Amino acid sequence: MKKNNFTKGFTLIELLVVVAIIGILAAIVYAPLQTALRKGRDAKKISEMKSIQSSLMMYADSNGGSYPTTLDQLNTEIQGGIPKNYATTTTFADPNKYHYTAYEVGGRVMGYHLYVHLETASPSLEGAAKCRGFSTTPSDTACFIGSGTVTVRGTTTEPDSTLAKFLQSERGTPNTAGYTDTDKKCAGDTSACMYDIRG
Repeated sequence: MKKNNFTKGFTLIELLVVVAIIGILAAIVYAPLQTALRKGRDAKKISEMKSIQSSLMMYADSNGGSYPTTLDQLNTEIQGGIPKNYATTTTFADPNKYHYTAYEVGGRVMGYHLYVHLETASPSLEGAAKCRGFSTTPSDTACFIGSGTVTVRGTTTEPDSTLAKFLQSERGTPNTAGYTDTDKKCAGDTSACMYDIRG
């Protein structure tokens, strides 16, 4: 009598079940992984913004209280440079790059606005400057208040509210439909969740 030399293998159904299980597990892990990656990128941005802020303060200390006109100038004059992910254009183009607007009065840069988009509703957003532009009269929402002629340097075209929601009134009120600082809104809308520092 002739014996069959076939060894038992997996059936098509068993293979499909394994593939389906792997697919389900991958889908479960994917969303939290993406959130963790976004939070990691945001933590890096916040850290680098604070590093640039420290460099700006050192520069001002060495230059009689005047800040640089551009981040390129700061990068050249600070030993070791600054993080390289900064905008070199005079217009607001890439919200994920560090933008720097300088306010010059009488040939000296007396204030600045530094900003970048975050991908998650980081608690750091609550401590952001939430300001825009300059004013020659007292203002709660201006990044710089100065007298005389103010000349804007760096990113000279500071974005309006359609491109960057800096002010609390533009972000909306917490727990309402208009509130923009939520993880979903931050990830999907580059005008929302702007982290800014003023000096």
